[in-house]
Amino acid sequence: MHIVDQLLEQGYRVHGTVRDAEKAVWTSKYFKDRYGVGRYTPVSIPDMARQDAFDIAVRGCSGVVHVASVTSMSPDPNEVITPSIAGALNALEAAAKEPAVRRVVYCSSVAAAVSHDRGVRNEITSDSWNMLDFEDAWAPPPYERNRAMAVYASSKMQTEAAVWRWYAKKKPAFVLNTVLPDTLWGRILDLRHQGLPSSVGVLKAIYDSSDFTFLPGYSVDVQDSALLHVAALILPDVSGQRIFAASTPWNVQSLVQLLRGLYPHSNIGGEIPDLGVDQALFTDAGKAEELLRRMGKQGWTDLETSVERTCESFF
Repeated sequence: MHIVDQLLEQGYRVHGTVRDAEKAVWTSKYFKDRYGVGRYTPVSIPDMARQDAFDIAVRGCSGVVHVASVTSMSPDPNEVITPSIAGALNALEAAAKEPAVRRVVYCSSVAAAVSHDRGVRNEITSDSWNMLDFEDAWAPPPYERNRAMAVYASSKMQTEAAVWRWYAKKKPAFVLNTVLPDTLWGRILDLRHQGLPSSVGVLKAIYDSSDFTFLPGYSVDVQDSALLHVAALILPDVSGQRIFAASTPWNVQSLVQLLRGLYPHSNIGGEIPDLGVDQALFTDAGKAEELLRRMGKQGWTDLETSVERTCESFF
């Protein structure tokens, strides 16, 4: 939604893929009310893993941003990883068949490059791949619930790797970039229809004192992440890049302190475990921040602002 919103704001027309007719109705209304008639067109794709799924959606488009992945959090890698890869490759194949397409962006994840919960100092570069979660994801069954996060992380890693392999083999006419966001916080565009995304649920659980067991990570404001996707799509000299959207480290202690400052009467309490700090070092994060500046921002949105925007949506 944020990527579409920023593209429309910059004057582009957008085809937005949705899974069902209900989403086509409310996304169309939202963007029509905000930008007028004829700027946004929904295209229903019930199954992105089906061959030729995106062919109609990309007709007449000059760029493609593929964001969809399986987020069911199933612990079975066959239910998550296989269709995620198929969906991304279908989007690439469709783009290659459309002569107008000049650029493609795939939304990956920091989880494709590093496993946050290993407690080891990692220097993350464009050559980094998360093989630790890959090994856990594909361990023999039974597929128990505690491996769901490893399966999701491996789906992002394997799908992005498959995207780059396809690009190297097929050598299409378009330019390919990938964007790798970490924990997304910030403004929710339409709370009534979107509900609480999983990352927003972290803040809600801490505010309610219902769960403090979240592993540390990095965060990025959702609008910054969306703008990086737009930059990867339209800036002519950004080519063949993995762009890391990870601006600020966080852990439960820092979020509790932040929320108590924003909402001094919230009575956030309970035993708060010390789960450490994220040890990843994103050596290319400065390149992403420079892209934001080129797109008209002063740099990363700070964590307090991002969390406050999130909370304003549902408190």
